[in-house]
Amino acid sequence: MVQDPVGGLTVHMPNIATVQHENSIFFSVMTGTNMSVSVFANESVMYSNDSYIAGEEVVLGLVFKKIGIVQVMVRAHNQVSSTNSTSCCLVVQELYMVTIEQLQPPVIGEKIILIAKVNGHVWSNRNYLYIWNLHHNHTVHSGSPVVSLSFDNPGFHRVHVTVEDAVSSITAGVLLNVSALSAAPLLSHPAITAVRSPIQFWL
Repeated sequence: MVQDPVGGLTVHMPNIATVQHENSIFFSVMTGTNMSVSVFANESVMYSNDSYIAGEEVVLGLVFKKIGIVQVMVRAHNQVSSTNSTSCCLVVQELYMVTIEQLQPPVIGEKIILIAKVNGHVWSNRNYLYIWNLHHNHTVHSGSPVVSLSFDNPGFHRVHVTVEDAVSSITAGVLLNVSALSAAPLLSHPAITAVRSPIQFWL
């Protein structure tokens, strides 16, 4: 049997994973015929496919049961060649790290959106309480990881968020540099538009 060599293995997985929750890993092998593909986590087989087709993207949901470093290896092979990729992932407790992401540069008088990410993810199905400490000591309590706000004065403004669950909490802050004028023209649009109707934008 003539077989094409195995090659072009690409793996994407998070550097940080949350214990006892599903964490996604993506991989694909671009070349090769009659391939078998296996995924190992600390030498335990998590996935095996003896009829993998080149170019197919596989998405796995891995659940790690213990905190610590996990070594994940993806191996693809046939009778003439093989290739593998090994990555390390830190498995952490549910509330381990929170970061604040801003979706646009802050400008006076314009709404900006901030997103709180726990362990690198935006969680919409957790019973978390997000406590946002905004400018002028304004505090917002919410079950959503997203908050919008605006500023009246230019300069540096610090925003904090604390994320709580039933047993623990974590806090993070971000320093926003609010400018007086937008660096680029902005598009405006109506606040309310009918379903399936065209939306008009203007400068």
